[in-house]
Amino acid sequence: MEYFDVFATVDSKDESSRTIGGKAIIHKQAHRVILRQCDSVEERFREPLFTKTMLNDHLPSHYERSTQLLYDGMDGSLSTYLVALIDALYNNGLTTFEQLLASLSETDSGYSLLDSWYSDATFTLLAPTDAAFQAANIYPPFSGMSGLAMTDLVALHTLSGTWTYDNLPDSPMHGIASTSLSIQAYMNSSTQSPANQALILQQGDQGDVSVRMVVGNGTTWSGPIDLSGTALTNIVVLPVDTVIGFPPNLSTALTLPTTSRSANGLQSMAAALASQGDATSLEGLTPQGFTIFAPVDDAWTGQTNASSMTAAVLENHYTTNFSLYSSFFTDSGSYSLTMQSGQNASLVYNSSGSFVNLGTTSAQMLRTDVSLENGIMHIIDRVLLSPQGSASPASSEGQDASPQIADPSPSSSSSLKPSATTATSGTTKASAASDIKPSTAAGTKRRSDIVKIAAGLILGGAGRILL
Repeated sequence: MEYFDVFATVDSKDESSRTIGGKAIIHKQAHRVILRQCDSVEERFREPLFTKTMLNDHLPSHYERSTQLLYDGMDGSLSTYLVALIDALYNNGLTTFEQLLASLSETDSGYSLLDSWYSDATFTLLAPTDAAFQAANIYPPFSGMSGLAMTDLVALHTLSGTWTYDNLPDSPMHGIASTSLSIQAYMNSSTQSPANQALILQQGDQGDVSVRMVVGNGTTWSGPIDLSGTALTNIVVLPVDTVIGFPPNLSTALTLPTTSRSANGLQSMAAALASQGDATSLEGLTPQGFTIFAPVDDAWTGQTNASSMTAAVLENHYTTNFSLYSSFFTDSGSYSLTMQSGQNASLVYNSSGSFVNLGTTSAQMLRTDVSLENGIMHIIDRVLLSPQGSASPASSEGQDASPQIADPSPSSSSSLKPSATTATSGTTKASAASDIKPSTAAGTKRRSDIVKIAAGLILGGAGRILL
């Protein structure tokens, strides 16, 4: 049995941060309570002795969450760091997220994620507001979520590098931020892949940061919270008004209103995939990623019928060798990508927008960087018909077969060859917006427990679609 007593109280106006014997100080409002772990039941100091249960019964809930970090035998420096973070969240009204982190610290997967924050690396934490969690139907004590589900949710909200309004390119360009969410772990796949999921960020209209989801967007409701005078020197915390949703699989994405020209989804593309074998065959994780160019429905008129599309033409629209984010061609102005059919597609960015050229067909990208569970989708305005002649199936020949991980900081370039590795940062062109409400989607594989308590979380909250 572990025993604790109240060692002392300290006025928070006098001291902003202390530890006693390597034990973290915890506080609420104007005063702090310093706890001392006792070696035996006979050892006392001033105040009545508490067992862990008695502490939880008598101390306010914020004390309980902070002392939990001590109960679990955390490294003193790490516990001090995390208590400082929990206190900062609490003081800024982010109490549900604070409680989520405290619950996370009690799991093996969660501890590993939290431990990774205490490092020399810098990162940005998107912290959903209490109202955002309520809208997503997520409430403490998170009994409907497994430790893995909680870890994945927080990992998706953890961005490598510093991402604020000032670090993003001028609107309508956008940035691509790598998260801490491993795609292989999230999909529970046996396929080896170093890929992490990415979030698409854009400057908002009011000096905020918008997170572009498949449908709708999340918006930071203020700037970064003030962490001055704390041990949190490597972190930026941005409160956000939406719980960011997990990217859907391809089949689900093709049913969603992703642009103003696809209010009913991309039904013709879905039919074309079905004619050659279900789209689910393209939903598995591949070692180097997945990219698909999906035409809107009106692009098929007068060109070809989706149900009669040949496999070769369909394979002009995707590759299972790379996850190609738009920063690869927007930063350099052009990029060449071998499609599954063996045809070479030229990706071009200029003052008129982003285009994919294959043979004599030039299609404009109506929306770039739609995140999928296993890769990325770009929405185009034409079908990529095959030129005369044939080509062998695509391979990694002529491209770097070994995955390369790009620098996730906002200032990094996109000179690396595309792969399914941690998403590169960069900028890309955005186009018009429309007002369409999101629909509810089913969960993904290992994440069914999240979907049970958060219908629609995969798609994000309602709001303006940023194309």
